[in-house]
Amino acid sequence: GIPDVSVTIKLRSGRFHQSFYESAIARIFDGVPHQIAQNEPLAELYPVADIVVSNYSTATLEALQCGKPVVYFGVSPGFNLMADVHLKPYEQEGAVSIAKTSEAFARVLQTLIRDPQARERMSRAATDFLKKNFAFDGRAGERAAELITSLASSARRHTVS
Repeated sequence: GIPDVSVTIKLRSGRFHQSFYESAIARIFDGVPHQIAQNEPLAELYPVADIVVSNYSTATLEALQCGKPVVYFGVSPGFNLMADVHLKPYEQEGAVSIAKTSEAFARVLQTLIRDPQARERMSRAATDFLKKNFAFDGRAGERAAELITSLASSARRHTVS
């Protein structure tokens, strides 16, 4: 095993492809401390994880917000489409690694497991990407209300004219 590394793998709840994932995870993580998370509160799992593996976008974004290196494991056409359309900008900035095959998944994980600096670079890239592209300031409701008010005012002006 590799000392001082823990890996949390977030799978969707349910039995869809469960045996495939469990088999692939057992092979890939042979000798590496890891856990599979399905129903556990993610807020409790992320602080103890060095790497987060996900094939579900919400968990991916939550892990990025916690400053964790994320490997997105897309192994079906739907998940690959999510990776190609939604997560590609993250990958281009170094904030996420996308793996579409078991071999690519193993390569990315081996790099991150063995190289703490690679994990740190990915965490910094994720933090920078999120700061540049999103506002996590607790004011989302206020901004939404301002937008709705502005749109309503604009619509009134156009219907009165």
